[in-house]
Amino acid sequence: MPTRPKYPNARGAANKADEKQADASSKETLYNDLADTLKTCKDNVSSEIRTAKGFGTTTSTAVDGDYYDRYITKRDDWIILHGEIITKFDNFASQLDTCIENARNKASEYRAEALKWKSEADMWRSRIGIMEEY
Repeated sequence: MPTRPKYPNARGAANKADEKQADASSKETLYNDLADTLKTCKDNVSSEIRTAKGFGTTTSTAVDGDYYDRYITKRDDWIILHGEIITKFDNFASQLDTCIENARNKASEYRAEALKWKSEADMWRSRIGIMEEY
């Protein structure tokens, strides 16, 4: 009478696959949380940029003289600096978009890994079930 194959490591393999699936799922959650946090930060930065871009200056032609000329020079310097800072924050917001996209991609990778490990655990469990029927 032929002996049936024994799979003494089937339960261990199923348990190991469960552990790896849980680990991948927790990493997916962490990366999604990171992406959400970065998105909130980016939204705040973008809001402040819109506010800063809405800043306007007024110039009066009724005032003249040396003091006014110095004021205009300082104001123009400030406007240039203001524009440079806005550009830096625009670049920062763009970099945040890249970070958010990378975090979402990494979360998707871990989601796929979690599904792979779940499938493997299910496969081992079905083998255990088949063995228990014999």
